[in-house]
Amino acid sequence: MFGQAAWMPPGNTEWWAGDLVVYLDSATDRSLIVFSKGPVVLFRFEGEGSQGRYVVPARGVVRSASGAALDSILPCQLAAAWKDGTPAAGWTWRKPGPDTFELERAATGEKLHGYLASP
Repeated sequence: MFGQAAWMPPGNTEWWAGDLVVYLDSATDRSLIVFSKGPVVLFRFEGEGSQGRYVVPARGVVRSASGAALDSILPCQLAAAWKDGTPAAGWTWRKPGPDTFELERAATGEKLHGYLASP
């Protein structure tokens, strides 16, 4: 799926806008989510089963996590919510339209709003 989104990182007061690419494979339980602005990757998440790797190059963040530790990683929750509408506790998921979404975590202020269209 391809689309656009606006992301407010935790502890930030400004939105970052960019292109969003989401690949979800339910047969292998793999996911790839890339959020970028032009050639610059704002964040990237690769997941398989209960393990994942999250990278935010502009902030020097590189995290590998598994199990419950994935609950705090926004792209992991986007994948979970898009698949079955249920992100982890503490996250709010809304789909105002068939292709639009809002994912938010009140505890940190992190938000991702956007749309995704299937190719």
